Amino acid sequence: MSGEEVNVMVRDAFSALNAWSKGAPPPPYVVEVSTDRLVPVAYADSSPARIILPQRLVASSDRSRLFSDVVHEAAHVVLFCRGSRFLSEGFAVAASCALAGGAGFPCASATPVHQLVAELAPAPGVLADYFVRGRNERDWQLADLPHEGTRVAYLIAGSFVSFLLEPQGHERFRTLVARVNAGSSEAAALETLWDCSLAALEARWLDFLTSFRGGLRAVQSPNEHEDLPIEAVEWVLADDSVVGGDSHGTLSARPEGFALMGELGAAGPIQFLTASRFFRRNRGTVSLCARTGVSFEARGDGKNYQLGFMTERAKQPGQEFSYLFATHDDWQAYRVPFARLVRLTGPALSWTGDDVLALKFRAFGYRQQRVQFEVRAQRFF
Repeated sequence: MSGEEVNVMVRDAFSALNAWSKGAPPPPYVVEVSTDRLVPVAYADSSPARIILPQRLVASSDRSRLFSDVVHEAAHVVLFCRGSRFLSEGFAVAASCALAGGAGFPCASATPVHQLVAELAPAPGVLADYFVRGRNERDWQLADLPHEGTRVAYLIAGSFVSFLLEPQGHERFRTLVARVNAGSSEAAALETLWDCSLAALEARWLDFLTSFRGGLRAVQSPNEHEDLPIEAVEWVLADDSVVGGDSHGTLSARPEGFALMGELGAAGPIQFLTASRFFRRNRGTVSLCARTGVSFEARGDGKNYQLGFMTERAKQPGQEFSYLFATHDDWQAYRVPFARLVRLTGPALSWTGDDVLALKFRAFGYRQQRVQFEVRAQRFF
């Protein structure tokens, strides 16, 4: 995409935002394309405001994904809540869902945001928890590829803000942002403007979400815990030496799984260690169309790791259909519908399940750091 085409897309995004939110025109801004950045970003407080897009995204043929990310960043320029990353990112996710047909980075999903959040089944008190966490930026840092906790934080913020905006709440939301920017807490401003307690407003939102449950819920197969249909039962370790890297590690067999430990290096364009199981000994494809998701258990050193499915159409590291998860000292159970899988890079593709090559677990993004995690009990449902 040429520079002029990018500028036209950004102008279109601002025009759509203005019509949707009925707000003021955007302030002066510039658009930059960077070869260094992995993720898009907006600096709403600079003069002029800056929107920076990664070169890899601009060069991609996936214009719908690019437009979704452009809308997200343009939304920050139009209405940025300096006092609350939750409200600011929530507005940007709500905008990309409303105007671009899906949540942009880091959510990377065309599934309706309320449906995704309904599947998470957030508990009462989740808003107060995120308001506190938003103060120390824990869930909102996106200098690199996101972990699943970041994606969940953006989804919950996007769903709640979308709920506040529906059907005609933009003016009241702008007042909310102004009050928070002036020093009010999110909870106090919400309670004043919506004339109810935060707990009551949250209860209305959670009740609203119940109508979306079931859209992604897996349909259980006759045998819920059926073993993975893999001929090559051994796990294979792969590292980044194929792209000039110097990471090193060991892979040990465990009952129903494996343990991976090692250290990511510094050389090469990307550092990773991967445990893979191919579905066929000849590395041919299998169909998983009769299944709706995968479950597994994992524990580790507290870092975030990646589950991925290599398919005939998505073979390159980082382009697989993936799910990022956080590890803990004790065993945690994960249940991942295929509809939740996303591709962080590469052209737009939809999960079909008919051309799957391998299941992978990968450590990446921790340059010159030790990594350690275990996985067991992988099952399809």
